[in-house]
Amino acid sequence: MYKKGWFSRLANGVLNKFVVVDQSGAIVRDLALSKKALNFYYTLETLCSAERRIYAALKHDPSFYEQILEKAEDIVEFLMPVMQKMRLGEEKYRRGFQHFFDFLKLWNEKSILLESLARELSELLPLVLKRQPINQETYERIKKLVIQFIYLFRHKIICPYRS
Repeated sequence: MYKKGWFSRLANGVLNKFVVVDQSGAIVRDLALSKKALNFYYTLETLCSAERRIYAALKHDPSFYEQILEKAEDIVEFLMPVMQKMRLGEEKYRRGFQHFFDFLKLWNEKSILLESLARELSELLPLVLKRQPINQETYERIKKLVIQFIYLFRHKIICPYRS
């Protein structure tokens, strides 16, 4: 089994039967080599399955969020007459809006980081999709970026804001 972490849980849980064979079709019995092959395969498979997310992350427009955040106080003031008539009171709604704008700020920051990782991965993705040979250094770079991208993507979606 692999070290603890998201990558290992997925590799251990998804692929429970994996056989490595040499060029003649004989099963490779070297456990370390089999683990290395599985790790290599799973990294590239994860990259390919994240292709749509990578290209979607490249479309992030930080200025959209920045415009909203710049106008945050104006938005709250515009809604003030409505908030004053609500039964929970103005202060509770102001805190709610503050949490919302904090969330947008954090979402934008994480999206900018995600876009940066996606830019690097989008340069490497064609190598994998076209099944071109890659050296150890390129593989290590891909693995590092894939792990960072998937972690950040999931963290951004699942728990982008904690108060």
